[in-house]
Amino acid sequence: MKPLRPLVPVDATHVRDGGRLLWHASGCNYLGLLDHPQVRAACATATAHGPLHPGASRATTGEHALYLRAERALARFLGLKTALLLPSGYMASLVAMQSMTALATHVALHPDAHSCLRDGTRLSGLRGIRGWDGTPAGLRRAVARLPATSRVVLALDGVAPAAGHVADLPAFLAALPPMGWLMVDDAHGVGVLGRRGGGSIEHHGIRDPRVVVTGSLSKAMGVHGGFVAGPEAVIASARGAPVFVGTTSPPLSMPAGLMAVLGILRHEPGRVRALQERAAWLHRQLAGVPGVCSDPSSPVVALHLPDKATARRLGAALSRAGILPSFIRYPSGPRDGFFRFAASAMHEWSDLGRLAAVIRGAAGPGRLDGGGDA
Repeated sequence: MKPLRPLVPVDATHVRDGGRLLWHASGCNYLGLLDHPQVRAACATATAHGPLHPGASRATTGEHALYLRAERALARFLGLKTALLLPSGYMASLVAMQSMTALATHVALHPDAHSCLRDGTRLSGLRGIRGWDGTPAGLRRAVARLPATSRVVLALDGVAPAAGHVADLPAFLAALPPMGWLMVDDAHGVGVLGRRGGGSIEHHGIRDPRVVVTGSLSKAMGVHGGFVAGPEAVIASARGAPVFVGTTSPPLSMPAGLMAVLGILRHEPGRVRALQERAAWLHRQLAGVPGVCSDPSSPVVALHLPDKATARRLGAALSRAGILPSFIRYPSGPRDGFFRFAASAMHEWSDLGRLAAVIRGAAGPGRLDGGGDA
């Protein structure tokens, strides 16, 4: 895959593409925290008078009090027992799945799971459940065929990263046996769903000791890194996972920035509410547009167009309107690519209205016949 032309970020809602300044609704800066001055200051302070990081694995001599404080704060925010920070969200799933080798015998991987869960499953060595259709009823049938002593971990995304669908976690939990585990990669749910932004678990009101949450801190939370959170037994096992033991500790700016973000969300609850209101409004505006994957709980709008001509027409219309045409190719999306838009708490209502109008004009009902541009 050839490299794309780099974009120059200007602020939370604009980029410069070559010589053009474009408004954009792409990427994952859902809460507009990537360039927040308090987060910047916290990251700078953490490394101003010491090393960038301890310079060793946290399992040897690389542990630091700042990691531990941030982990306690993150666990409280998520409503889970404890947490473990990792250098990336992708790595978090690898560590979490490796931790399950001491706690489970089989893994049920959702057919549409992100590649980090797929790779984690493969590295774990756990026996996979084949032929599962991805539904709670199908999971119940698949588990019933296993030996009575089996302990299953179900791995899936809380929010589909490309399409934005929110998983029915209560139904999946109900299909699991008492000795089972539910592992939720909530990279696109934390900071987005729930009254406080606690993610898919808060959104569904789940309080269950069988739940393990992994995720990225570089999406809504605006900093770098990832995490595993859940019961103490899982986190203790994760600390012995080969991926965790063999990895150098992350930059100290990461836990410092995370603590700043958690403070902002605590004192600015309206930021999460602003995102959710804009997301729901945008989905309502695009109701009835063919090819739109819509879940009003999620800020993501995926648009799968029927042919290249329609895609070119929409791309041209967006560009003329001063909007970045966010056409992407992603492993969990259509092979020929699709448009992915995402609402942000920082988006002005008028700009979201402009985006919706362009999409309706170029790809809405009656515009799939290859007719003229909007």
